[in-house]
Amino acid sequence: MRSNKAHDVRPHNRRTLYFAGISDWLRRHTCPRRECGVYSLYRRAENPGSRTERISRHGERRIEPCNLHRPSCGQRSRPTRVQQNLHHLLPTAGYQQTYRGWSQAAGHAPSLLDRLQQQTGVPPHYLLALWGLETNFGNYFGKLPIPSALATLACDSRRTQFFSGELLAILKIIDAGDLNADELRGSWAGAIGHMQFMPTTYLAYAVDGDGDGRRDLFGSVSDALTSGGHYLRELGWQKGFRWGREVKLPAGFDYATTGIEQRQPLSAWAERGVTDAFGNRLPSLPLRSAIVLPTGATGPAFIIYENFDILMQWNR
Repeated sequence: MRSNKAHDVRPHNRRTLYFAGISDWLRRHTCPRRECGVYSLYRRAENPGSRTERISRHGERRIEPCNLHRPSCGQRSRPTRVQQNLHHLLPTAGYQQTYRGWSQAAGHAPSLLDRLQQQTGVPPHYLLALWGLETNFGNYFGKLPIPSALATLACDSRRTQFFSGELLAILKIIDAGDLNADELRGSWAGAIGHMQFMPTTYLAYAVDGDGDGRRDLFGSVSDALTSGGHYLRELGWQKGFRWGREVKLPAGFDYATTGIEQRQPLSAWAERGVTDAFGNRLPSLPLRSAIVLPTGATGPAFIIYENFDILMQWNR
């Protein structure tokens, strides 16, 4: 069985070669811009002495021809300002369809989810929520060829180093034989499978959940959910605690004390009169927490714990 540690991903013994092994592919498809990540990879491939990392021709050969979207290299997109609060968003969020998918997914693997909670400390509803958020419970992975998407994004000077690393990671994954290159289709950002792991996240955190010797985040729900639980645990998930909760603020509450950076013990908020959404006193615990107001002082208030921070690190 193959090891799940990123540094144990080994090249094939046959026809291994230095980083220059992808030189021909890069020469055909590289962007001429010198700040482009793919151009940088190509130049390093021309000088194999600059890297000792090895990738076999198996990985190079399995990548379909990549048509870089050259106009996107170096382009700047204009951010769109979104003005929606929860009352506007929820009616359009398709929550009834999501609930049906949630119910089907929860019934699909109850024993697996229970086992993962014992192993990782992550309750089932968190993994199901992330699964539904990322791919609608495996119903949509994306249609773009992942190596092509990553090669294109490596040409964007804003994040060329990041996506160049992701491009190398997907080559390693193909080379190791965990995933079928013909199935490597996903989002515009190059994310993989049910839980939409980036390739470097895959190398570091994906695990074999069904015991078949592969880490298949496309074809195996067990591999995908097990990898998701392992990822959260390694990020520092605190077993036995939730992400946070909705709260009620007392009259005269000082809103200057709110914000994700303003952490206080949970007991301190309880002493100031903050209660849960039903008016019950908060537990007197030394748990670091903060009050956040996503839609301002007139909207709902939430208290967040350290597991909220862990969730915010997901795929970052």
